[in-house]
Amino acid sequence: MYHIKQDKRSIQSSNWIYHALINLLEEKEYTEITIKELVNTAKLGRATFYRNFDSIDDVLRLKCNEAFKDLYEYIINCHKQLMIYDPNSKFILLKPFFTYWYDDSSIIEQLIKANKIDILNNSFINMLASFSTNLDIESKGILKYKDYFVVSITALSISILVQWIKDKKNIEPDALYDIVTKQIFNLRDLLVI
Repeated sequence: MYHIKQDKRSIQSSNWIYHALINLLEEKEYTEITIKELVNTAKLGRATFYRNFDSIDDVLRLKCNEAFKDLYEYIINCHKQLMIYDPNSKFILLKPFFTYWYDDSSIIEQLIKANKIDILNNSFINMLASFSTNLDIESKGILKYKDYFVVSITALSISILVQWIKDKKNIEPDALYDIVTKQIFNLRDLLVI
């Protein structure tokens, strides 16, 4: 796990380590990168690395969690703006989700390159937990099977996100949202034989 203190020095060191990791990923496979190489590239000591992280995965985990924290705030703000114009509007997750990543998907690209989609899934699940107060899951009968709901939404959202980024975000976010929602509705008909 990462354990970054909220002081300027720790934050700066963690950023240097992350940027060193990105530079190394340009040169070699993620599995070939060592902590020694990482701290040498960052021009830091091993003790600094271990003061902030337990493993190289934690470097990616930190940046991914930070991005999802920002995404959470972005989605909440989008919903608040929508409520100003339409107080009866429904909570929409995917449209701002795609818009946010369209603007900056660098951490997702690094996770794909490192083959660390599990980190992406965990960050998304943690974000969904933050939304539990905003989602009316009790009245929709989802609470009893909440774990299946979370796994379903995570698998669908992250799989689409990864494919879209692999395709160089070749579809505008609003169009992607329309395509995905139509396919979800059509999926029910395909599963009934």
